[in-house]
Amino acid sequence: MHTGVEKLAQLITSYCVEVGKGDKVLIDGDPTAASLLHIYLHEEILKAGGVPFHKLTLGDCDFLNMVYADTSQYEAFVQDDLRILDNADVFIGIEGSVNPRRLDRVLEKVEVEKILRLNRISRVVRAETYKRYEAGDLRVCYVEYPTDGTAQQLGCSLFEYEKKIVQACFLDTENPTETWRALAERQEEVVPALAGRRKFSVRGKNVNLTFEVNGEWISGNGRKYLPDGEVYTDAVVQDSVNGKIAFSYPGTFEKKEIPDLELRFDGGRVVEASASAQREFVEKYFFEDRDGEKEEPLFMGAFGVGTNYRMGQFVGCANLDEKRGGTIHIAFRSPMWVLTTDMEEDAVIKADGDVVYEGRRFSV
Repeated sequence: MHTGVEKLAQLITSYCVEVGKGDKVLIDGDPTAASLLHIYLHEEILKAGGVPFHKLTLGDCDFLNMVYADTSQYEAFVQDDLRILDNADVFIGIEGSVNPRRLDRVLEKVEVEKILRLNRISRVVRAETYKRYEAGDLRVCYVEYPTDGTAQQLGCSLFEYEKKIVQACFLDTENPTETWRALAERQEEVVPALAGRRKFSVRGKNVNLTFEVNGEWISGNGRKYLPDGEVYTDAVVQDSVNGKIAFSYPGTFEKKEIPDLELRFDGGRVVEASASAQREFVEKYFFEDRDGEKEEPLFMGAFGVGTNYRMGQFVGCANLDEKRGGTIHIAFRSPMWVLTTDMEEDAVIKADGDVVYEGRRFSV
């Protein structure tokens, strides 16, 4: 990434994680994919008085670990990661790879049981990161960084993908930090207006849903993720979702593109699911487990509203597309899948009977 990378490093250090004097900052990411960002972050952290150190995992090492490492070796990697993390005040995770598909064929060399076992071991680090973040003991930011590999995976040029990241992070504005602060301030007005509201309805061309929320709404304001821009809740009452939703953008899951996906909920359960392609996958995801045995249908785990109006056209990357202003998204878990659809000008969201969203924007 050559356009705006210096501004990106400045934004991360000054706004997202607010590096200060003496802060020990761990930068985690593949240096072969994001060497410029590593270098600029190093510089900005030093200028802010912090102490940068890097966890560098080269390209295909995770593939080699999966194929050749045994449980004791993997546990040793995890213990080292925990040791490094324990010494950090700030964690910056760079999400970018020269070859995002490097693990595609790992099943040809490794048994599923081993993959699941190693994944369970590695989740310890993610859990500790989240625990310290929630406790306010660790400042965290995950950054989507464009590479040739990711651009190829998304079916676009690197130039196009870079441009989208630059716009979505406000790096082409005169002062990106102030632009993000303005977005955060606006969303800090929205979140309290939604807090404590129980019954929600979403009506529009693509959606006719009702559901209940019993918990907090969260402002995605660029502090933890870049790009960002959403207001969302993970506290959807599981059995409260009813109605239909049609997704105006293809759902992308494990290299499968599912166009024209439509879902119907009844009592929180997905009871109907259709698409114009990949029908077998849709049936399997929503109504069967991996062994082909019927299990409980999936429930909607989260609901969000995109608020980043500087993001352009859909690109098929959930981390970006769910943030687009004028869209809503829902998420399923086990396994995770985020699905996005447009809200038309006349679409409305109501909370306890009051209009809180219209004209493709929050109105509270």
